[in-house]
Amino acid sequence: MSDRSIVDAEESMLCTHHSRRRFLALSAAAASAAGLVTAAPGIVRAVAPASQVDPAFVQLARFLTGRNDLDARIIARAYEALVTTDPSFAARSTTLARAIEDARLADVNALAISPLYANPSDRAVAIAIVSAFYLGQVGEASKARFIAFEKALMFEPTADMVPIPTYSRGGPGYWGKVTQVPND
Repeated sequence: MSDRSIVDAEESMLCTHHSRRRFLALSAAAASAAGLVTAAPGIVRAVAPASQVDPAFVQLARFLTGRNDLDARIIARAYEALVTTDPSFAARSTTLARAIEDARLADVNALAISPLYANPSDRAVAIAIVSAFYLGQVGEASKARFIAFEKALMFEPTADMVPIPTYSRGGPGYWGKVTQVPND
């Protein structure tokens, strides 16, 4: 074995040794970071399961949107975002739900012409809930909280003619592909 091949073998072993050390160090750092993120309250916040959402809110959301088939995950996200944005929201939505039940309103159209809708607090709660499901967000601008995109109800009226917009309709980089036009 030549001197050069011995040196090459030693360098190869050193590179492998350093690569292993680097991998172990990076793995340990990543595991520590993951532990900190999951242990720190407020950094990563899980959405309450749909089963933990106030049943009165579920019924109110269905009543206001006129849809019994709302996605349970989106209901949970909407409730969590609305309550986080406005700490009094849970009590205000419960009050509205009871008032609608007491007034025996048949649907959201009946609410729109009822005295309940004239109450600014009740109207604000109703609009916040409807907006959450139709727009897919709670709040505005930099304070907006995302709830849903493709399942936002605003896309349904035109779904038969216009595809739900996404960030990549034709796959990544589709706009850069050259379309071949046949010669006639």
